Amino acid sequence: MRKELNSEQSGNVANNNVANKNAADKMAASNSLSNKENLIATISINDLRYKEYNDLPMTEEEVTALANYDHYRVKRLNGQISDAEFHQRYRELQTIANLGDYREFLKPQYFQNKSNS
Repeated sequence: MRKELNSEQSGNVANNNVANKNAADKMAASNSLSNKENLIATISINDLRYKEYNDLPMTEEEVTALANYDHYRVKRLNGQISDAEFHQRYRELQTIANLGDYREFLKPQYFQNKSNS
């Protein structure tokens, strides 16, 4: 059974809905701005590759990250057993290079072990 609202209650519900929508819109705009700022601030491996190919200046950190990614990529691809696994891993690595922050490859687990290279 549905309960009917009087005009005062109906007005309060409408005002609450408007307030909630305004708050949600502000939050969405804030999140959108934060996401855009993160996207703008992210420099990918492919951005570094572009700099390298075009002889643009690179920091030592950028050169190291690019070398670490290349080593990681070769190691991961060589470790695949089947063609299907290889192509799946290749696509994943492309995504990482396109969208991931290059600073990920400055973490210790990505540094080349000279004795195993």
